[in-house]
Amino acid sequence: MKALLVISEKKTFSLKFGGSVTIYMDCYQIKEVALGFDLTYKFSLIAFDPLRPERRVLIDQHRCRPCHLHIEDLEFDLELPTSLDELLRLFQTEVVKYFGEMEGS
Repeated sequence: MKALLVISEKKTFSLKFGGSVTIYMDCYQIKEVALGFDLTYKFSLIAFDPLRPERRVLIDQHRCRPCHLHIEDLEFDLELPTSLDELLRLFQTEVVKYFGEMEGS
């Protein structure tokens, strides 16, 4: 199966208490869905401070490494999401915990 781009977004959001966060999300379907989430998708979801890019939250999954979270330079294993919607909710939760609420949310 040829990789299929299913999510591609790049946006900057203002934070309720000042500052901003830039979010880049890319997700590819690389296998058939029936094989399970861990074998189906390769993704990188990152939120970072555009003035201090080392301040970041990153959730990714790639060859030989299931879904995991990076907060700045620290890395944490995550429970594998079962759907893209669950992955996006997880990412949003981690971004809000680290950066705070975004305007309009």
